[in-house]
Amino acid sequence: MFIVTQRLFLRPAWPEDAAVLHAAVGAWEIARNLARLPWPYRLADAQHFCAAGLSGQGTDLLAWTRDGRTPDLVGGIGLRVADGTTELGYWIAAAHQRRGYATEAGQAMLSLAFDGLRLPQIAAGHFADNPASGKVLRRLGFEPTGQVVDSFCASQNRQLPTVEYRLARGVWQGHHPAQLAA
Repeated sequence: MFIVTQRLFLRPAWPEDAAVLHAAVGAWEIARNLARLPWPYRLADAQHFCAAGLSGQGTDLLAWTRDGRTPDLVGGIGLRVADGTTELGYWIAAAHQRRGYATEAGQAMLSLAFDGLRLPQIAAGHFADNPASGKVLRRLGFEPTGQVVDSFCASQNRQLPTVEYRLARGVWQGHHPAQLAA
């Protein structure tokens, strides 16, 4: 699966991406906010993730710049089903934060989820000490559920308070007419 936005090219990870992925997501300031990322994040972890991208299964995508120069890894985004709920997750490399890339990639994934896959709703969350992620989720249209639950953070190897959000397809479509061709 490939998605093109105004500034980004989203695609599955390829084996040759492992070293740059390792450098980008392996930074502690990124890893500390990701629930499933092991710490330390080894090159072998990145190689395993990139090899899984070749299977064509799932929606874990890497986001790359597409500005006419050599593409630069911006971050990653994906949809996962956990306990029957589809969840949106994302990260942005430190060098690319505060440029709107998370929102741009998020809009593309939500369009896929709601307009293409016709999912009824998407959940998301962020660790309570990462309010910047909450700002992204609200820009995407997510609404806080009012619940803060403890979620395991693999990189920190402990439970952390997590602010939960939801976004229904009808709410999304009310603000974003279908963008995918039928």
